[in-house]
Amino acid sequence: MNSEFNAIDLFAGCGGMSLGLSQAGFNVLYANEINKTASETYKFNLVKKNGHKTYVDVRDITKVPTKEIKKIIRDKKIHLVAGGPPCQGFSIAGKRDINDPRSRMVKEMFRVVKEINPPLFLLENVKGLLSMQKGEVLKDIEESFKSIGYEIKIEVLKASHFGVPQDRERVFIIGTRIGNGVLHPKRDTKKAITLKDAIGDLSFLKVGESSEDYILPATSKYQKLMRKNAKILFNHEAPKHSKQVIERFSKLKEGQTGKDLPDKYKTKKQVLRRLVRDKPANTVTTLPEDYIHYKQNRILTVREMARIQSFPDDFIFTGPRTTGGARRKYELPQYSQIGNAVPPILAKKIGKHLIKCLNIHKDKLK
Repeated sequence: MNSEFNAIDLFAGCGGMSLGLSQAGFNVLYANEINKTASETYKFNLVKKNGHKTYVDVRDITKVPTKEIKKIIRDKKIHLVAGGPPCQGFSIAGKRDINDPRSRMVKEMFRVVKEINPPLFLLENVKGLLSMQKGEVLKDIEESFKSIGYEIKIEVLKASHFGVPQDRERVFIIGTRIGNGVLHPKRDTKKAITLKDAIGDLSFLKVGESSEDYILPATSKYQKLMRKNAKILFNHEAPKHSKQVIERFSKLKEGQTGKDLPDKYKTKKQVLRRLVRDKPANTVTTLPEDYIHYKQNRILTVREMARIQSFPDDFIFTGPRTTGGARRKYELPQYSQIGNAVPPILAKKIGKHLIKCLNIHKDKLK
């Protein structure tokens, strides 16, 4: 990519935001991701395979002075600082503690934006941010960025409205200091892409099986798009469930949850859900055992999860497929890398809209 517009991606994870922004036309010059496992996936796909000139900094952002970032990018003009600070502190599922260190990462993004001073910034987070501390957290974020010269626009975007087969809703805060206007893209998908549209060609895999071959043909536009640059089917391995688990899964019809199980099969995990083939998927989480395939009596594979998040099939996830216990503190399994990511197709559409804004206000970029 050789664009005139440059970006920085903070809390970059495995690269969903960066992939989308680069496809939109941004040069992502610097990415920061503290987790080594996720950063390896990022580097493998975006740097090694796709040849992006991104410097991937695997350090705690609190320990990285902005002057070091400027030195790394050789003081090139940055037009966008993007980032999805860790959201557990804001999540409805979490404790929503304003003092949670993961919540304070928003302040680190503020620091970088303040000192880099880009025309635009993009901050992605969970919907829980809107209501945390009765709206005081969001108000504080708004006022902080306004104090350094940014006009703020806040929208909740649903991924399924933008060509992603998932009913994922996230808050996108966009700040501009080059002029007001429509900063968020408008819905561009009238008919949502269904789960079957997304992963139907991968449904041949049974419990405990794996495949590097596409056994079934692509039957939807979305499947063809995902397979466009892939000849080998990566990350498509189904877990080996016990007979008891398979039998439990078999008792759930599409759309039913753990609460609907006969008493004999009930477990403490009530969030367990059989996905529905003719609708977009529910929001992908970092826990693969939350969802059962609509057809097979198994959980989703890494590749199926990636499809739902709109990662193309030639995007290869590295590191352990799953982890447990103490290893979770320093290893981020493939499932979690996907669940934490911004869907690349959504990031691309936001990125294209931001580039449009930059082009409109070119006279203010000098």
